[in-house]
Amino acid sequence: MAKRKITWSKTAYFQRKSILLYWLQRNKSNAYPKKLLSEIQKNTKQLSEFPEIGKPTDIKNVRVLARIDNYSIYYTHTKTKIQVVTFWDNRQDPEILKNLLLMSQLSFKK
Repeated sequence: MAKRKITWSKTAYFQRKSILLYWLQRNKSNAYPKKLLSEIQKNTKQLSEFPEIGKPTDIKNVRVLARIDNYSIYYTHTKTKIQVVTFWDNRQDPEILKNLLLMSQLSFKK
């Protein structure tokens, strides 16, 4: 099985960075952020090999992988690439997520 290249949208990158910084500051320790980052890397590696493991969403061509504590990875994929659209804290308002995914879908068409 061919591995796909993983890319992160600007939104997903900043979400991930903000979440890791939040936990670093909150816990005054890098133990949980390191664990979270390791889980993210493990799951994105699996996605690169098996892009269909995520569940389809209501948004066309967007799938979700929800295996990382309270976080989910929303992504699209082609034969050569996985594009992480958003790294989402599942405790947030789902309407915001829906709007983010719809806006990102517009950028996929370009």
